[in-house]
Amino acid sequence: MQAQLRQDLPTKAGLETSVEDLQFVDTGGEKPLQVALVGDDVAALQTAAAEIQAQVKALPGFADVRISGAENTADAIVEINRQDGERVAIVSANLSDGNALGDATAQVVAIAKSVVPPGVSIDLAGDSARAGEVLGSFGRTLVLAVVCMLLVLLVPFGRLLEPAVGGLSLPLSIVGAMLALWITRSDFGIVSLLGLLFLLGLLSKNAILLLDYINQLRRAGLERADAIKKTGLVRLRPILMTTASTVLGMVPLAIGLGAGAELRQPMAVAIIGGLLTSTLLSLVVVPVLYTLLEDGWLKLTKRSA
Repeated sequence: MQAQLRQDLPTKAGLETSVEDLQFVDTGGEKPLQVALVGDDVAALQTAAAEIQAQVKALPGFADVRISGAENTADAIVEINRQDGERVAIVSANLSDGNALGDATAQVVAIAKSVVPPGVSIDLAGDSARAGEVLGSFGRTLVLAVVCMLLVLLVPFGRLLEPAVGGLSLPLSIVGAMLALWITRSDFGIVSLLGLLFLLGLLSKNAILLLDYINQLRRAGLERADAIKKTGLVRLRPILMTTASTVLGMVPLAIGLGAGAELRQPMAVAIIGGLLTSTLLSLVVVPVLYTLLEDGWLKLTKRSA
């Protein structure tokens, strides 16, 4: 539809047209990809920007490639753009044909590095710059979420062993989520990151079901190995049932049914992939970690005693 609209829109002198994706977060009409060339020489900035524009236009996956202040020359400055107090020329573009922002930004930056003369530096703007900020913020949020989860686990269990097992099993969900996003070629963005946060709670639930029942059986007099084996048999059904119900509930979103599905689809894909791998692996990894960490802790306490 976007490609058809670009062909049908009129081209007239002094008129610029742009067909853009619906953004999950409103960015004020900015194009998602923006690479800024920073320097004092107006002519050098415009020459480099024009060369980058020509090369980017020839690549698939880019549309509506523009240069800010394209009318500027050394003796006739029509438009002045500044970033952090320095003069810039910004090459911006919309993305098409499923081109991901990270890949597109890397392509344009590589072209820019081969083109810009000495005295002109390369910086990012728009969504290209915000992507790094979002990932940094999400990293801090993820750490806080894990810490809170471990503290909550510490209260009922009363020792560090079970929270440590739960924390070490968390990467199982991230591996599956990333693999699912890669297989389906889904975007890795803020929506899929929210799916990863959702996965942390689901995976900790599986670990709690296993660890709590192991401790109950051990308090009832069973040996650790027997308690682990019995727990696997007893808890397998509820874990598979809760996982299956969540996965099936996410299938319509992952398929992309309904208006605006392209915004929600990456989250559903990440959750489904993470749940499938984490559920299967946690049934093995959680008991193994429980055994290894407890043996290690017992050996450490004996040495210290």
